[in-house]
Amino acid sequence: VLSTKTKQLKELVEVTEGDAMEE
Repeated sequence: VLSTKTKQLKELVEVTEGDAMEE
């Protein structure tokens, strides 16, 4: 469960950073 949450968190961070760079 922990590894799954960590993976989801990393994916969320990548998406957030991507949106920030696009702006």
